[in-house]
Amino acid sequence: MNAGGNANEDTTEYRTDRIVDIGLYLSRRTEIEDQQTHLQLKNDLVEHIWNKFGNMWSFLAAFKSSNPDSFVNSFLARFGKTGIYKAFMFGSPSIIVTTPDTCRKVLNDDEHFKPGWPLSTEELSGRNSFITIPSKDHKRLRKLTAAPINGHEALSNYIEYIEEISKTTLDKLSKMGEIEFLNQLRKLTFRIIMFIFLSSESESILEALEKEYTTLHPMIKSNIKQEKIIKNRPAGQKGLTLKETRKMPYLSQVVDETLRWVTFTFVVFREAISDCMINGTFLPFGAGSRLCPGNDLAKLEISIFLHHFLLGYRLERTNPECPVQFLPHRRPKDACLARVKKI
Repeated sequence: MNAGGNANEDTTEYRTDRIVDIGLYLSRRTEIEDQQTHLQLKNDLVEHIWNKFGNMWSFLAAFKSSNPDSFVNSFLARFGKTGIYKAFMFGSPSIIVTTPDTCRKVLNDDEHFKPGWPLSTEELSGRNSFITIPSKDHKRLRKLTAAPINGHEALSNYIEYIEEISKTTLDKLSKMGEIEFLNQLRKLTFRIIMFIFLSSESESILEALEKEYTTLHPMIKSNIKQEKIIKNRPAGQKGLTLKETRKMPYLSQVVDETLRWVTFTFVVFREAISDCMINGTFLPFGAGSRLCPGNDLAKLEISIFLHHFLLGYRLERTNPECPVQFLPHRRPKDACLARVKKI
């Protein structure tokens, strides 16, 4: 509105000099309505969405539900039990391998395979993470970390400490009332790691280092086996020996099944460095083998903890029907809220 003008005056501007090409407009409209062109546009859209998301929507939907196996089962229903399936995940063409023999081939063939974690995983874990560093650096660090925790002599050095801290922790937990059992086990695990690698049990360092780990599912049936081990122990022997921990076949099976069922990641990624044949199927991809250097130590820790747990304690869960979450790994949503009771 101009100064001094009428407040109700309409100042809208109209342009009448634009010439609309009606013929061009009708031509484009007809082109879009053409069935073949419409189908091509539809296919282009689908391809664009596929190249961006691929199988990720169905993957996330399955792993956020109560049935994560439905993701792989959808491949089984469409293609049968081949054990090898094409997919598009994490922004890249992918091959999903599910059978034990094929997984072993992929994980141990360093000639054709190398680590190939998604970029997002590398960003989250850090460029210098143990799982993403180059093979040369990984071998060097693996040698440094594996030496103190592998072999009969090395493991024997830690049995006394692991047994003592396990007994102390169980006694402490039984007096704490309701706890998040899973998180308390993580603290125990990292206390042992700190003792081995840092010679420290500082609470401040423990809190700083506490990260994701695994959950344990003890089975009460095994306590009879543990009592037998103590009964056959020589007079004067105070604690467990490495030999005794290896006389626990049932408990060992429980530990193996637990580690199979609840691992730190639902999948291991490998990337092709050359073409190869697997089970008679041509696969233009590759991967590498990076077995956890603390494998034996972890099993020893779990066995000793369960040995004393089964002999003197029981777990009363607050929410025994608590739902399970599957990302980033399998765990009860309440972190196993429970009370540890002496028996």
